[in-house]
Amino acid sequence: MIRNTDFGLLLMVMVGPAHAEDLDLQLVGTSPVFTEGFQRGWATGVAFQGDHAYVVAGSLQIIDVSNRTELRRVATFGSGADAVAVSGDYAYMVAGVSLEVIDISNPANPRQVGSYETGRRANNVTVSGDYAYVSQGAVGWQVIDVSDPANPRLSSSIASDGTARDVAFAGDYGYFVSANDRFGLRVINV
Repeated sequence: MIRNTDFGLLLMVMVGPAHAEDLDLQLVGTSPVFTEGFQRGWATGVAFQGDHAYVVAGSLQIIDVSNRTELRRVATFGSGADAVAVSGDYAYMVAGVSLEVIDISNPANPRQVGSYETGRRANNVTVSGDYAYVSQGAVGWQVIDVSDPANPRLSSSIASDGTARDVAFAGDYGYFVSANDRFGLRVINV
């Protein structure tokens, strides 16, 4: 097991056969996390786009991972980040009751281009096509149309009988997961 509490991003490679029990994980790089003036912070999420990792650690930390053994932070954006998803030239960050749309076409100079107030605390975000799916615990999911990044708007919502956690997409279907739900997993044709 590899464990290091001084670093927020551990980059590992998997070497070996396809079976998990035969896998040899090798640590190839680390990057410290800096949050709100402190040298250490909790990294709670990560998304990748090209040669950059977008790490949620209080703020959004943008790490250049092009040299896997010397990870380098190139920018920090915002505060209060809870989750992030990346699609094309945009990062979608939930922070408190807000979905923030961030232009990352130049990762060293991220800039907010739009936002949407969700009304309740958001805990996760997943992007598929022109929509950001924002998990909001017991409320369910808000489906935000982000086709115009400067003006995200509510498209619809999906209720949850439990605590909305996450969603993944395959083809025309969304797989919605919630805790304490009588269904647990819902499959919806989106």
